[in-house]
Amino acid sequence: MGDQQRFDVPYMEETPVRKDRVLLTRLIRGASGTYLPGPPLVLSLATGQTLLAFTHDLRRGIEFSTGNFALAEWPEFTNEYGYLLIWGMARLRGGAIATADAQVTYWNETGEPFLYAIAFYEHHEFQTLATGLDEWEHMSPQPQPTSPDCETLQRKVWVQHTKEEQSPSYAIARFTLTLTQLTVEADTADRLDAIKHQLAATFGFSLHFKGETLNAPPHLLPYVDLLADTYIAPSVTVSVKEENKLLSIFSEKIYLDWAEQPSPALKGKTPRQYCRENHDTKEVAELIDQMERNDLGLQRTGQRAYDYSILRAHIGL
Repeated sequence: MGDQQRFDVPYMEETPVRKDRVLLTRLIRGASGTYLPGPPLVLSLATGQTLLAFTHDLRRGIEFSTGNFALAEWPEFTNEYGYLLIWGMARLRGGAIATADAQVTYWNETGEPFLYAIAFYEHHEFQTLATGLDEWEHMSPQPQPTSPDCETLQRKVWVQHTKEEQSPSYAIARFTLTLTQLTVEADTADRLDAIKHQLAATFGFSLHFKGETLNAPPHLLPYVDLLADTYIAPSVTVSVKEENKLLSIFSEKIYLDWAEQPSPALKGKTPRQYCRENHDTKEVAELIDQMERNDLGLQRTGQRAYDYSILRAHIGL
């Protein structure tokens, strides 16, 4: 012990403890002997060292802020320090779970990365944006299907793949450009944030940001093994049903007040204002039809993520 006392404590667990493990427990000293109150919490050496360093820093911070330095007798010191260890362990475990959760990877049912981080823009400079995105590095244009009249839809799609020489190569970001909208999808919130900064630096005010979603798909928190020095988070497979639900929630958020928001495609006027001033709803109706044809859910799962009759009702179509 810290006060130079020595105790022989029986260890009743069946599995022996390795020499490089750290035990976190209480020590009960009574008239009948010295013993552990129950199974100890077994930590890896790295976890134990991290806990001890964190608790030391915490104790020093408390002493510095209060001016009350730990000069008490050993039993009193260990009693207070024990509470700090317990609190530190809770913080350490919570941090480990958060770290492991941040490392979770998401996949769709076809074995591709699930692009859950999405940003949505409006614009009125299709050719300028198309030319600019063509010049970006690591961008692969994707062939687009043709419409029933055999004309290619006015939509361009680019995909960014993993840079490493992996087999197979996975799509980690996708850009979908239509005549009036740009949708950016990425496999992580950090990647989407980097892309947004690059878009702002490249196109400036040509793009009008309308919203984003950075929430990862619902999942159970990963299990953290305190005996391990590293945390390897499991992958999560997102079903088509869950994907449709997430896309629907995002679309409803984006189009919630669409009729009242200025639109670059309508000369900066709101759809409702444009219809009122021009006494004509044809152009707005065509705009909604175009949005419906390029629905994000339709592209990803084959099912529309939004009911565009809601927008038509807002305009009075």
